[in-house]
Amino acid sequence: MPRLETRGWSPLSLAGFCFTLVAALLAALSNILLRFGLMRGGGFGISDDGLVHDLVRLLWEPAFLGGLVLYGIALAAWMRVISTESVYVGYVLLVSVAFIATSVGDALLFREPVTLQRALGGAVILVGILLVARS
Repeated sequence: MPRLETRGWSPLSLAGFCFTLVAALLAALSNILLRFGLMRGGGFGISDDGLVHDLVRLLWEPAFLGGLVLYGIALAAWMRVISTESVYVGYVLLVSVAFIATSVGDALLFREPVTLQRALGGAVILVGILLVARS
């Protein structure tokens, strides 16, 4: 299987790279759907009816249920990666892509403000992830 190699990084096969991207993007989308479902379904653990009632109510919320399904698919893709690839390299890619995709999704779909402080904080996190990955 062909491997993607860059100076200072452990090799990652093309399939591993693709599965990691799929896992990251599905995880980001699942979190956005879960949040949407939680917003539509009245939240979790904040009602007087208790956690079990809240969970049952949320399972009838299509966005929440869709988020759970996508999270499961993302997990399956990620298990494929960690069964054949360097977890260290794959995880850095997973976290980076998921972080960026979730941040963009939050800004676009939930109108979360993208302040200069948040943008700089995100950039610092990404630089930190890259520095750790190269060490």
